[in-house]
Amino acid sequence: HATGMITDIGIELGREVFGRAHPSRRIAADRARLRIQTQLVGTFVGGGIVGAIGFARAGFVFALPLAAVLLALSVPSLLRRRRGV
Repeated sequence: HATGMITDIGIELGREVFGRAHPSRRIAADRARLRIQTQLVGTFVGGGIVGAIGFARAGFVFALPLAAVLLALSVPSLLRRRRGV
């Protein structure tokens, strides 16, 4: 998914550059979409860096609180599926 978002960022940047080079064509980047995608990719990269440093310093224990949060977020959905809702 990250590579797709990076591709979409490139497309939007290309639209912006093209639109500025050819103003009569009325082509412009979707800046809201570009901002969201850039933030998502930045968060992904930042999380990878924090995770790598945390794992290097604390080992597997570093991942346990994060795993607990993900488990807590998934439990309601799992319970709904089990009930057939």
